[in-house]
Amino acid sequence: MAKFVPEESLQRLAGAARSRGLTLLSKEWHGSTGQHEFRCGRGHVLLRRADYVIADSQRQDGRRKTRCPLCARIDGLDRLIELAARHGGRCLATEYLGMNTPYEWECARGHRWSVQAENISQGSWCAKCWAKGNGLRKRLADGMERLREKAATLGGECLDTSYIGLKKRYRVRCAKGHEWETRGAHLLEGRWCKRCVVDQLRTPIEVFKNAARERGGLCLSTESHGVKVRLQWQCAKGHVWETSPESILTNGSWCPSCALLERTKIPWKRRRYDVDG
Repeated sequence: MAKFVPEESLQRLAGAARSRGLTLLSKEWHGSTGQHEFRCGRGHVLLRRADYVIADSQRQDGRRKTRCPLCARIDGLDRLIELAARHGGRCLATEYLGMNTPYEWECARGHRWSVQAENISQGSWCAKCWAKGNGLRKRLADGMERLREKAATLGGECLDTSYIGLKKRYRVRCAKGHEWETRGAHLLEGRWCKRCVVDQLRTPIEVFKNAARERGGLCLSTESHGVKVRLQWQCAKGHVWETSPESILTNGSWCPSCALLERTKIPWKRRRYDVDG
């Protein structure tokens, strides 16, 4: 078996680092999974595992585990600045947090708004300038078309037929048939059906009905409005009361009348709560 020579491993690591624009600063070999010190082309010092650096030097797909995090933020911020400059504006962010993060932008006319960088990279820009920058006739035709296209991409439709500006309200309908009015600018920003959002957050009524059946009773309500909103319930003895699903699912409570019957032997109290007499 060949003798392990730390100096040779260190030289190999230094070569791999150079191929990635890094300079190896460590003078000793700390093992393939050990942290070694490097300096990037901008002078930032970072710690990375040796096996990561060597693996990155052999990658062909461009993915890198050893990239300097400070450089990544600087390059990302430069990209945001470049995106804004293409439209003659500015990105007001001071830190890069990814393309799906909302940043504040400013157009050449001083309008400011917040939107994800990914939207800007796809060509989106100042909604106010878009409205003001077109002639009235062009706005009336093109504006309505944009609103309809945006509603269609969200799975719904814009029900109005004439365009009267981005600040005005338009009636729209989602894929589930919910209808509401929203500003044209809000629609172009991708704001959509609030009822659908709430419905997604609600626990289905069938979950509560199953919980009641497991206790030998019924959930008499037909719609769910969240675990904290009271629903109507009925136990196996016919008692009907109202309480929140949270009380039953989380706290384990059930029929208050049955609970009182179990605790008392007083005849008049039992007659009051005993449905069977």
